[in-house]
Amino acid sequence: MYALTDFIRGLTKPVAVPTLDNTAVADEDAQNYALTNIAINVAAALQEWAATDESDLDDGETLATRLLGLLIGLSNPDVDDEELTGDEQEAMDLALEAAWDYLTNKGVSDDDASALLNDWDNDAAIRIRDLSASTLSEVDPVEDIDNFAFDSAGTFDAVYRMKSVIRDGKKTRVNKRVTGKVKLTAKQKLALRKASKMAHTASATMKRVKSQHKAAQ
Repeated sequence: MYALTDFIRGLTKPVAVPTLDNTAVADEDAQNYALTNIAINVAAALQEWAATDESDLDDGETLATRLLGLLIGLSNPDVDDEELTGDEQEAMDLALEAAWDYLTNKGVSDDDASALLNDWDNDAAIRIRDLSASTLSEVDPVEDIDNFAFDSAGTFDAVYRMKSVIRDGKKTRVNKRVTGKVKLTAKQKLALRKASKMAHTASATMKRVKSQHKAAQ
């Protein structure tokens, strides 16, 4: 009888429901935020670069090295005659991959994208700048940035992640790293500030917040 009573009591005990481990969800959200931020900043930097006139370049600077400076600045805007750290190199890799996606979405060929983003070839830079400037003249800058970073529902574009720097554990497109000491010029820092200001205006931020809220409903 005692054993039967204990058995019945056991049936009435509350069952412990396992809770979901939120760590994986939090990690994915953090990754999405980081990659989205990179996509936004890279698109803005490329818009600013596309508007660059050769007369604005420093002595010895080319359109290709101007873009290199802008992308380095996204990893470390205060770099001053020093080598990029490991984390900065990895951030630079992601920025280069995002730049590849953005430019090829504008009609730039893979060959030209490689010549620019792997070899910093200035002839390719001129062709790409001219094509980008022509394309961007017909679009709203903030909408162009958001169309690149987000999908139609206003959430981080999963397709973008599929184009990320690593596929099956191997690098695919950008295959050269920035080596040696680097330093941003005053004009490069100014262009970087202009790009950041355009990408993160209050109106652009609130538009993204509202889009995220609408998508979550």
